[in-house]
Amino acid sequence: MQKIQWIEEEFKGVEFGDKRLNNRLKVLGSCLYSSPRSKITRACQNWASAKGAYRFFDNKKVTSDIMFSAHQQQTFVRIEKQLKKGDVLLVPQDTTYFNYTHFPTIKGLSKMSGVAGDIYGCLMHSSIAMTEDELPLGIIDQKIFTRKSIDSYQESNHKLRPIDKKESYRWIEQLETLISLKDEYDVVSICDREADIFEYMQTANDFEVSFIIRSRYPRGLFEQGKMGDGHIERLKPTGKIQIEVESNGKKRVATLKVYFDKVTLSTPTRRKEAVSIDLEPQEVTVIYVKEVNAPNKEERIDWTLITNREVLNFESAKRIIGFYKARWNIECWHKTIKSGFSVEDCRLNHYEKLKSYLCLTSILAWKIYFLVKIKRTNPSLECECVFSTEEWKALYLKINKSLPKSPPTINVAITWLAQLGGFMNRKGDGEPGMTSLWRGIHRLRDVIEDYKIITQTYG
Repeated sequence: MQKIQWIEEEFKGVEFGDKRLNNRLKVLGSCLYSSPRSKITRACQNWASAKGAYRFFDNKKVTSDIMFSAHQQQTFVRIEKQLKKGDVLLVPQDTTYFNYTHFPTIKGLSKMSGVAGDIYGCLMHSSIAMTEDELPLGIIDQKIFTRKSIDSYQESNHKLRPIDKKESYRWIEQLETLISLKDEYDVVSICDREADIFEYMQTANDFEVSFIIRSRYPRGLFEQGKMGDGHIERLKPTGKIQIEVESNGKKRVATLKVYFDKVTLSTPTRRKEAVSIDLEPQEVTVIYVKEVNAPNKEERIDWTLITNREVLNFESAKRIIGFYKARWNIECWHKTIKSGFSVEDCRLNHYEKLKSYLCLTSILAWKIYFLVKIKRTNPSLECECVFSTEEWKALYLKINKSLPKSPPTINVAITWLAQLGGFMNRKGDGEPGMTSLWRGIHRLRDVIEDYKIITQTYG
């Protein structure tokens, strides 16, 4: 198969120590990207190509670290091109789980949970870089791993270990990648409740990296009791905001009261053997977001956000809430990996091979999600910044009879791509989503082949 232009560019820095492997990565990436949701054998289209793919993953020179490093460098390039000095760079981080219990012959996986039966698989913890208007520029850090022993995650053992010996240390590790960016950009690390770790907040303050975390615990406040309802009762709401939320497939507009207060978090009590660094009280701002007149208790929005960013008034609190909402993008990207590429159907027979496969598909999934978002953030740009000339011309002639004098906009070209995937483009249909785009990408290869035949035959 012909290599896709953006994949050649993305992996031009990869070096496995064998030019044939470097080239195979680009060919395989092009096959998988052109056939989302397809297994390796179907994506490769013939047995010789599929056999080459399996040999690629079987080669010990092929590692996810080398593969990811090439993408990471291209992500830094995109950040430099897209942002000016001092611009906001949003960096949500999150963990997703891959379940391979249904393939018991895969070696090297670990038990994921002891609650709902024996579930075996692996985990991926990633940080993605986004502009303030939520355009994802790439993955800037990633760790794919297994749990060595589920017993080590039981509460009795958990409290006996220092933070750097716990699985949750991954949240702190990925802060280190941001140090090289913080002097050039206004970097904001955004995390959900699992990152509500005192050592995370202290490390972020030591690194001078700003963070926004959704609180998990009613933390003690220095001379102010504890965070929570008792603290809110002493505060006055600073204003109201409205946000669109989705629950059970239905969207609604929620009205939220906003409170905030600058506080000092007391140091938590740790057992002696669990202390790895000297903990000190941390100055932060707590932002409470409470929904007014929620349809029911289960759907009510009730967020407590902790941040070390300066919050002077309602407008700055509102902006931070908007930053936190942007964390949702990393969950959409995870969905693209799982649903768009059906990675949990992969039957590579060892975890180390799966690790490389998951790294590759996560990068391909980023590109699909990038297309979804750039249509919304930069619709008027010429489409050649994301499509090759051959791609947009093939798309154009599928929809129209003759080529235009200049390339169409991103908005137009991506709409055509989505239409290949079943998007109707009617008034009221809104913007195309990931499903129609990955279906469109699947059909694009055939459209390009038709375009080549037409141009070779008729010129």
